Amino acid sequence: MSIKVSGGIKLENVGMFGNNAAPAILIRAKNTSGGTLARGDVVVWNYSGGDTSTADMASATTTTSANNKLVMGMVSHSTHGGNADTVADNTMMWVQIWGPTNALKVDGTTDIAIGDPLTTFTTAKIAQKGAAAGIFARALEAYATDNSSGVIDAFISCFDLGGNTVA
Repeated sequence: MSIKVSGGIKLENVGMFGNNAAPAILIRAKNTSGGTLARGDVVVWNYSGGDTSTADMASATTTTSANNKLVMGMVSHSTHGGNADTVADNTMMWVQIWGPTNALKVDGTTDIAIGDPLTTFTTAKIAQKGAAAGIFARALEAYATDNSSGVIDAFISCFDLGGNTVA
C-alpha cells in the first residue's frame, strides 16, 4: 500500500520495492536525462537546460561528476503503467529520497563496506563510496568487485540539497 501525501510526494509501505525495514519517501519528478532511466539509477536535480526544476515540477537528470551536491536520490519506478521499472525520457517517475532499498546501483572499484557513505560516481546513474560532498546514502551491504555492476541494499537520505545529510 502507498499513501500519496500530495500529487508529488508518496510514502511506500513496508514490503514495497524491496523495502522491508521502514517506509520510503518518494517524490514525483520528470526524467530530463535524455534517455531511459531504470530502478536503482542515481539522479540529480536538473537546474539547467529546457526542462528545469521549478516550484511546480521537480526535474531529474544524470551526472558523471563524482560527489555531486545536487544528488536527488534513486529512481524507484514510473508513474505510468503501474510500477514499471523503466522510465522513458520526458516522462514522470517516482524518485526515492529517503528509506531502505535493495536496488541501488554502485561501483565497487573502491571497496564499499557496510555503513559506508555513498555519493555519485563518474559513470552516470551509479553511486560510489565517498566521504566528500554529495553523500546521499549509506551502504547496508558490502560490494568490492571492480566494476559498476553492483546492486546493493542501502538506506537513502536526501533531505539536504548539499548532500551531507548522512555524513
